[in-house]
Amino acid sequence: MAKLLKSIISIIAVLTLLSCSTNAGSGGNSVQKLHGDEKNTFTIENSMQTTKREISVRMLTGDQKITFTDEYSIKTIERAINGANRIPGIVDVVFPDFRVIAGEEIYDLWLREVSGSIMNLKDTHTVYTLTPASAKELYELLEPIIDKQ
Repeated sequence: MAKLLKSIISIIAVLTLLSCSTNAGSGGNSVQKLHGDEKNTFTIENSMQTTKREISVRMLTGDQKITFTDEYSIKTIERAINGANRIPGIVDVVFPDFRVIAGEEIYDLWLREVSGSIMNLKDTHTVYTLTPASAKELYELLEPIIDKQ
């Protein structure tokens, strides 16, 4: 029953995101890493403090956290972020499900089994929707912490 309620709330949240958007501006087709006026696609780089690439994902409704260091998981997350589509206009958002920390980039993530949205905390006026395939892949990666709720 709790999972059904969470799914219903998530569907309402996504519909709210879509209904609050406007048709102003079309923007890019990927979440962008912002460096001044440059627009670069998102990749995880080795930082000076660590010897390997890693992405940490934490549920914001509890203390569950998972850190990915394997190439498959990191590439899956990079593909999901880079393949996300910008929602035009300004959107109202609900509390996110996850916080994704990848090097210096931090994202909020709203995720269901076949849908999701992501927002770079450096640009909280822009939300991107994940493709259904990417949402499914991310959901499968995060199942170990999703199942613990």
